[in-house]
Amino acid sequence: MGKTTYSNKRSATRKKIDSVYIEHFKSADGADLTVKEICEKAHINRSTFYTYYKDTYDMRNQIEDRLVNQFEKWMAPVVAQHIDDPSMLLLAIMDFNRENGYLPLILIAAGNSSFVYKVSNVAAEILIGTRALTDNNREKITTLFTYHIAGISMVMCQIMENSIMSDGSCEIYENVMEKLAEHLLPVVKNGLLPTLKGIC
Repeated sequence: MGKTTYSNKRSATRKKIDSVYIEHFKSADGADLTVKEICEKAHINRSTFYTYYKDTYDMRNQIEDRLVNQFEKWMAPVVAQHIDDPSMLLLAIMDFNRENGYLPLILIAAGNSSFVYKVSNVAAEILIGTRALTDNNREKITTLFTYHIAGISMVMCQIMENSIMSDGSCEIYENVMEKLAEHLLPVVKNGLLPTLKGIC
């Protein structure tokens, strides 16, 4: 068994703090969770929390930023290879969501505007690639993504609400994603990609 380095310990502590916040966010508004409550649930003292974050808003922003960076790395090679295949793009997004404990789905479905905006910017940049665009067209693409992702979040909310069982559990993830893909594929294929090609 390898040594537990200082860096590994810091990472493990941060993940423990993050997991408390994420679990709370799944069932409630994460903004309502105080530093005191996080520390109690994570079994740490306040000074440990402040080693990693300034406050709960900083924590939320850092969690979102890490997730968006991971999303960018995950999607860039997929887009490069399958730019004209919406089904493959959706599949990659679903796989990313599963790999990250469904947090992206939860954040978008909750209507988290800051996360939606960050994802919109990354998605637009990935699809723009090296194309030389005017500032106006770049803004149009970002606005287009924000509009679509905001709409997607409404669809997600409806699907998830209809998938909750009487015991509080949810239908298996694949079934929910199949329903979501049925709604999204026509939008991506017939609306989003042609519009992007027209702008680019």
